[in-house]
Amino acid sequence: MRYPVGNGTQADFDKHWYIASFFGEYRGNYYHSGDDYNLRTGGNTDLGQALRAISDGEILGIDNTSITGFGKQIYLKFKVDGKDYFAGYNHCDSIAVKSGDKVKEGDLLGTLGKSGTTWAHLHFSIKNNANGMDNVPNTKEELAQWENPTLFIKKYLNESEDNNMIEVPSADFEKLVKNSSEYDKFVEAGYSSVNDVKELEQKIKELEAHKCPIIETPEPITELKLKERIEESVEDDVKIIRKYSL
Repeated sequence: MRYPVGNGTQADFDKHWYIASFFGEYRGNYYHSGDDYNLRTGGNTDLGQALRAISDGEILGIDNTSITGFGKQIYLKFKVDGKDYFAGYNHCDSIAVKSGDKVKEGDLLGTLGKSGTTWAHLHFSIKNNANGMDNVPNTKEELAQWENPTLFIKKYLNESEDNNMIEVPSADFEKLVKNSSEYDKFVEAGYSSVNDVKELEQKIKELEAHKCPIIETPEPITELKLKERIEESVEDDVKIIRKYSL
């Protein structure tokens, strides 16, 4: 699972987006059924931002004409732990899918807009009950048919290693692996022969001459810190290899 905006990660959402109106807010005669997502840059700067599928699923319905209420909408059915849920993307500017389409997590569904509202934003909702595209909860009992969408995404967010991986051409990949392996050999050789911190610091200087990527900060180096960096370097190799092999 991922966020419907940005690159889908928690880090990207926290850095670039915010919730302008929260799930469950009482509006006099109904409850706010979702969270309103906006770019931190404000105004209509998020108009046209890509809206993506938060999970594999099926498009149950779209509204590509409405200019009132929720405006243009996308209604995505998806499963979590065998249970059906229904995600609503509201106030869209454009819609790139049609009813019945099967989509994969991250697929483009449309763009963020301001149809049916004054300012561009994504009103994003998740229902645990198939009660239609346009329904809103009028009571707390009815609100129970909706999930807090942001908390729901956080719970099932796919923050796996793949989220931080980079796809590279074959030639670049081979170069990365070769260079990384050579750097690891330098580091491991230095680490295995170190007897005290002074000698270690000298080894660090030698490694810097080889532009070792794990030595990037001027902080004091200890044997434990170097070991941690070796482990991180090995983990990075695994990430690259896993991404390339997908």
